[in-house]
Amino acid sequence: MNAAAHQSPRARRWEPRYTEDVMSAAAKEIIEAALKLDPTERAHVAQELLESIAGDANGGLDAEWIKELEQRARDIEEGRTDFVSWPEARKEIESSLRRSR
Repeated sequence: MNAAAHQSPRARRWEPRYTEDVMSAAAKEIIEAALKLDPTERAHVAQELLESIAGDANGGLDAEWIKELEQRARDIEEGRTDFVSWPEARKEIESSLRRSR
């Protein structure tokens, strides 16, 4: 059995997903390192990266979306956010979709 088969689902989730065709090796290393941080630290990193985008670009984000992202980051920093696992979130989404049909 290969090494990936012995890893937990969480460990496999953080395996590299990017190729050199998509981004540089340096960017890939930064993302891989950032994904190992806890959610609060990742939110800080994401916020800093968004704020670093200069000029009109804002990464294609409009002012309302930036405001929403900033509010979400504050909610995380201040402990007002509960995190759920992907399986739990998926279950809630599927249940909501079934109820709406």
